[in-house]
Amino acid sequence: MTAQVDTRRLTVVAGKVEEWRKRLIDLSYRNTLLYFRDTKTATLDLSQAEAVALAALE
Repeated sequence: MTAQVDTRRLTVVAGKVEEWRKRLIDLSYRNTLLYFRDTKTATLDLSQAEAVALAALE
């Protein structure tokens, strides 16, 4: 009987872990870090900026 309880508990815990993972990690297109789009009007190109100026932004 102990083996059945442990198996059931593991199944429940694994299901909850998957549910929490899905809720914590936004894989939808709303996540702009995953689905970044470089646009002329909304993107600031800092590739030519001076290192001192970039360090000041931190």
